[in-house]
Amino acid sequence: MILHAASIAALFVDQLTQAPVVVQCAQAAPEPEWKWWLGVLAPWIGPLLSGVVSIYVAWRVFHWQGKKDREQWLRDQKRVEWRELLDKVSAVSKPMTLARPKGTILKGQVKEGLVDLAQCLDDRVFIERQTLNEIYGQLTKCLEKMGAYTVDKESCDEFLQEDQGTEILSEIRDITESVRRAANTDVAKIAKVK
Repeated sequence: MILHAASIAALFVDQLTQAPVVVQCAQAAPEPEWKWWLGVLAPWIGPLLSGVVSIYVAWRVFHWQGKKDREQWLRDQKRVEWRELLDKVSAVSKPMTLARPKGTILKGQVKEGLVDLAQCLDDRVFIERQTLNEIYGQLTKCLEKMGAYTVDKESCDEFLQEDQGTEILSEIRDITESVRRAANTDVAKIAKVK
């Protein structure tokens, strides 16, 4: 056993003397230049980039909210215009359909009311013109008939009792219904947009 250990030691010493071993570490590769720049610029780029992104998000939200507010304002303006138009229609049709003493409705008042209604139709800015054209056509026909039938009459009461008068009343009711239908349709579309 001693011999065995001695032979191993001799072999080990023989190997060491034959080939001298030099241990060298591999030389470190130089760092790429971009890594150096990244290290220098990172403290600046991070906050700058987050600031730009924050400003962009705030700008988008501001414009989105502004668009939403403009659309709401337009919807409100349409409702106001419809309300004014319905008030004018009611002002024209109500006196003629209510029970009244004879001679209380002068033809000038009725014509004036219908002309005010026509002016109100012309003044609409936010309601689509196409929607108003049908109502305007009905109103024009009604005014023409009324003008032709009431030339020699002082009050509309006697005219409204005649056949032509009931025809005019029917047309005024049709105009009222057309305005209400158009208003309901348009306001329903406005409500769906929300």
